Amino acid sequence: MSSEDTAPPATSDLSASTGSERDVLDRFQSVLGQRSYDGSDDDWQVLDDDTVAGLIAEYEHACTQSRDIAAGYDLDHAVPHAYLGQVSLRWIYVHMIEETARHTGHADILREQTDGSTGAY
Repeated sequence: MSSEDTAPPATSDLSASTGSERDVLDRFQSVLGQRSYDGSDDDWQVLDDDTVAGLIAEYEHACTQSRDIAAGYDLDHAVPHAYLGQVSLRWIYVHMIEETARHTGHADILREQTDGSTGAY
């Protein structure tokens, strides 16, 4: 399948990663008073006319925005978290690494179920 084709259902993990990136960005900016956070997760769904190239571009754009915002803060800069009290930018980075790894693992499982091949190890 080329990147111009309609996105297959397995791309929902890429869409979810984009949603996670935007969610963290929105919450962080909301706490700083730079943006309101509505808790919406509408952007997590893959639509019929989405393409793989388009979903990748959205994810890269969300990551660029997050990095640009985070670059203005110290790793120990803390913000309130609804469930954890305070979290640092360092914690947010680790959380996003965990989220990305989780969704990458989901995609790998789906790929293995589709083509039967497994990793080199």
